[in-house]
Amino acid sequence: MIRTMKTERRATRRTRGMSTMEVLAGAALSLAILGVAMSFFTAQQRALRVQTTFTESQNVTRTFLDLLGASFGRRATTRPTSNRAASRAPERSPTRPT
Repeated sequence: MIRTMKTERRATRRTRGMSTMEVLAGAALSLAILGVAMSFFTAQQRALRVQTTFTESQNVTRTFLDLLGASFGRRATTRPTSNRAASRAPERSPTRPT
């Protein structure tokens, strides 16, 4: 009877809670998972920043090319020999032959 009580005490004593090693292993595993998640998050943030910069650069380039094309389009449709263009030309003073 004494032997059975000791084994019962040992069995109940071990199943009462978690051991220190189990807590340490769980904490280490949690920290490793948290580290991987943070690494993934920072990589995604960096990629988002690069993509945003690239998109802004494309918008600026597109705007510039639209304005440049519109400017060339306006210049291509005007006639330099029209009355309007002739009225803008500076007048030259006649030179005297010597």
